[in-house]
Amino acid sequence: MFSMIEDDFDQYIKELNEKKSSDFSEKFQNLLLFIKEKYLEDLKISNENIGKEKKG
Repeated sequence: MFSMIEDDFDQYIKELNEKKSSDFSEKFQNLLLFIKEKYLEDLKISNENIGKEKKG
């Protein structure tokens, strides 16, 4: 499921790059990149927490 979300982010960004029709799309692209980075950080933290639970 998580890889699907990451693929969706990549697809949205790719489409925005192809269209580049306005300043709004650039701002939206920046927002998507920010959200993707935060999502990946949260995923990493979740995976680390799951690993700790399995060990302890």
